[in-house]
Amino acid sequence: MVRARICFFAVLTAAFMLCSAFRASAWELIDVQTHENWASCILSSPGEAVVRMLTEDDGTLLALDMYPDRSGKTRGSWQLKLVETVLPEDRKALDALLPRSLSGQMRVDRQATHDVLFHFSLEEDLLVIRVAGQFHSSFIKEAKKGSVVRMKMGDDSDAIYAGFSLRGFTAALNRCLELMELVDSLSPPHSDFFDEPEAPRPSSRRGGHEAYFL
Repeated sequence: MVRARICFFAVLTAAFMLCSAFRASAWELIDVQTHENWASCILSSPGEAVVRMLTEDDGTLLALDMYPDRSGKTRGSWQLKLVETVLPEDRKALDALLPRSLSGQMRVDRQATHDVLFHFSLEEDLLVIRVAGQFHSSFIKEAKKGSVVRMKMGDDSDAIYAGFSLRGFTAALNRCLELMELVDSLSPPHSDFFDEPEAPRPSSRRGGHEAYFL
């Protein structure tokens, strides 16, 4: 019970820490809910909304972001990323090193090992590490049944390792899918605006060619 309470506050703190880090870019976390070791929310800025689920370990956030498809051709896309707050004294050194990419691997428990690329970049006061690779079709299924997702960045000699609990992953995922439907309803795809009936055209003034405005 004590550990569950600690996990609850750790994830909640991580969510609000992320909100503070994005404040300079006018991003806002909306409707945060926790699900054991995970949290779900909408990450919003003027004209854009992303559905996010996240967890935290030792000051590093693992976030899965879901993006609506404004073209309306697909159900949207998702991206896995690691996020850390950058201390002012570390900023100069990181500016000289980034952006860069490291090869690595990702694995849920003892299921399939996925070869991935970790793309490092600085965004505002955040170190963002995007995870790229051919794992999207299987990762969700593996994570829903797993306990821990582990990541290895770099070669064996100087590899960096990270691991994140998957307790609450499924509940957070299910809520994010509901939030995606909400975001889609609030911001319909561009094509919807051309499928609607046209509004009545304003009549013109008699004897002239100018539009008549009330």
